[in-house]
Amino acid sequence: MPTRYKPKTDHEPLDYRDGLNRIDAFCDDLRPGLQELFADRCKIELEFDDYAPLINHLKAKLTRFALDCNALPLRTPRQLMTTVTHIARQPEEFLKNVHCYDPEVVALVGDASAQQSAEDGKLLELFERGIGVGPAPEAIATAARLVLQRLQSAADERQAGGRTVLQLRRHLAADLAGILIRFGGKVARVTHDGESGMFHSFLEMVLPAVSAHARSAGFALSVRGMVVEAMADQRAKEARAGG
Repeated sequence: MPTRYKPKTDHEPLDYRDGLNRIDAFCDDLRPGLQELFADRCKIELEFDDYAPLINHLKAKLTRFALDCNALPLRTPRQLMTTVTHIARQPEEFLKNVHCYDPEVVALVGDASAQQSAEDGKLLELFERGIGVGPAPEAIATAARLVLQRLQSAADERQAGGRTVLQLRRHLAADLAGILIRFGGKVARVTHDGESGMFHSFLEMVLPAVSAHARSAGFALSVRGMVVEAMADQRAKEARAGG
């Protein structure tokens, strides 16, 4: 079933500089939990400072993931389409509450308005600054429909190729699995009495460091889903090695 999005009217951009600093602090605080995890699941007793290389690898991979999230469009085309559809259907409401709408969408509608009519584009720009009454609702609806056509094309291209959120999630799952294995951990899916296993526990500890970055890019990180993706990546590597 396709995901349904709601119109976005409360956008608050993430402070990425602060977010990256938080990743470092979060990883530094993981040491006691990692010690317990390795001792419990692998019977590996390492000294507290022996985890420094593991922590450094985590910081590097999680920071790279956060920066990749930042490089994605703020919202996916399909997320934007929901808000633009709302504007096309109710342009009067948009004109009454223009400052409550997703600024990315407002900018797209403004660009389309200017392309349709230089005068309408100027009217909307002034209206956003609190000057004048803005373009006619019919002009706003027409501009919104033009934006919808462009976003649909962008959504189709996004599915066909490019650096998608699915790729980001898969790469992060493979990177984290690689770190765990490198330091003596185990990557396996255990489904008896619910999801468990060392990698599952590892992800539960680590993923909160970057969950806000993923959400800011329009997607969520599922522990269960990333375990499945990491397992698929491991099987693919084994098949290539065996072939």
